[in-house]
Amino acid sequence: SVLSAREKRGSIYHRLMLGLSVSDILSSHIYFLGTWLIPKGSSGPFGDVYMAFGTFETCQYSGFFNQLAIASPLYNVSLSIYYFLHIQRSWKENALKKVEPAFHLIPLVFAFGTAITAAVGEMYGNVFWTCWINPDPPQPYFQYFQWSFLFGPVWICIFIQLGVMTTLWWTMRKQERLISRKYELKAPTTATIPAETNGTRVRANRRKRQSINDEGKYSSRIAVQGSLYVLVFCITWFFPTVQRISELANGQNYFAIQALDTTLLPLQGKSSC
Repeated sequence: SVLSAREKRGSIYHRLMLGLSVSDILSSHIYFLGTWLIPKGSSGPFGDVYMAFGTFETCQYSGFFNQLAIASPLYNVSLSIYYFLHIQRSWKENALKKVEPAFHLIPLVFAFGTAITAAVGEMYGNVFWTCWINPDPPQPYFQYFQWSFLFGPVWICIFIQLGVMTTLWWTMRKQERLISRKYELKAPTTATIPAETNGTRVRANRRKRQSINDEGKYSSRIAVQGSLYVLVFCITWFFPTVQRISELANGQNYFAIQALDTTLLPLQGKSSC
C-alpha cells in the first residue's frame, strides 16, 4: 500500500491515488448505508422511503459525505493534469512537486467548503435513496446549489479529462509516426550491406521494426483506456444529471431514471481502477 511503502509515499502519482481512493471510500460507505440514514417515516414521489430508519442527524451526516464525494471527480482531474504535464510537457518530478499542493488543495478545499456551506445553510434532506441537498421545507433556489456544488463541476471535470486524454493520444500518435518515418529513412537497403552481414542486419531490422510496431500499439492502448475511463464516468453521472434536469424543468421524477441513478452512481470508483 501507499502508506506502508516508502517508495510509493515518495511518488506524486501514488499520493494522488491515495487521495482519490480515500474520497471514493468515504462516499462508498454512504452509498452502502443508503436509505437507512434517511429519517424514519420519510416519503418521496414514489411513496414511503423503503427501510428509512434514520434521524435528522443521520441525514445531515449522509448529506455531508455525499457532497464531500465531489472530491473524487476533482482528484481525477488532478490525476489527468499530472499525466498531461508529465507526458505531454515532459515535466520532471521536481517540477511537478512544486504544483502538487494544488492537486490536493483544489479537490479538498472545494469539497469541504461546499459540504460545510450546505450543512450550515441546513440544505441537506431526503433525496429518496440517500440524503443530499434537498431541504425540507424547500428553500428558494436550492436546486441552483445542487448544480453549482456538484453537477456543474462534475461535467466540467468530465470534459477536462476528455480533452486531456485526447491530447495524450494525439501526442503519442505523432511521436510514433515520427519514429517510424526516421527508421524508414535510415534503414539501409540489402544492396549496401556486405553479404556476410546481410542475414544479421535483416534479422536486426526485423526486430527493430517489430519494436516500432509494438510502440505503435501504445497510442491505441491510450485511446482505449482513455475512452473507457471517460465512458464509465459519463455513464455513472448521466442518469443523476437527467433526474436533476427533469426536476428543474418540470418538477417530475421518473422511477426508471431514479433506479438507474441509484444503481450506477456507486460504480463511479470503477473509473479509477
